Amino acid sequence: MIEHPTGLLQSLALGELDRDEAFAVMQHADSCAECAGELADAMRGVAALASAAGAELLPSAKTAVRQRDSRWLVGSLAAAALLLGVWNVQLETTSASVPVDALVHSHFAHHALTGTGGQAKLIQALDGSWVYIVATGLRPLRAYDVLVDGTKIGSLRADLTGNATGYWRRQAGKIASAALAGQDSMLRWDGR
Repeated sequence: MIEHPTGLLQSLALGELDRDEAFAVMQHADSCAECAGELADAMRGVAALASAAGAELLPSAKTAVRQRDSRWLVGSLAAAALLLGVWNVQLETTSASVPVDALVHSHFAHHALTGTGGQAKLIQALDGSWVYIVATGLRPLRAYDVLVDGTKIGSLRADLTGNATGYWRRQAGKIASAALAGQDSMLRWDGR
């Protein structure tokens, strides 16, 4: 029987897990369609909370909010805003925004990039029209080239904690290999 990290999926979506826990949960979600769907739902919930934080409430909604436990609501909104703020800073290093609708509503594939100098995942559209790289354990503030099928499609820079993300659109087509190459590291996936 497989033990699903159900309680950790929402914590991951809120950014509450440390690096090792987050990696373990993502690794499980890669091979478990049930948990991948729950993680997508949790991420959608965080986005909805963040969206609600910026929206003006109607008078009837204000009354309902006052009746709830306001500490939970404020804490959830603060966590969502913090997560989205950190995510936004990371996105500023790429030329396009992450395809949240594509991640939540369409089909995509995950591939672990293995090697030396960190850990990374390639998330791609099944038709290969976009690529999203998520990496951790990289050298802080170092630049890394992103290669798909041996061709450089862009680069990204690790933040102060060694995390990095990047998103690129590309010509649709089968992706057979990918790599994240840095000065002293090489992480790759070869699906051939």
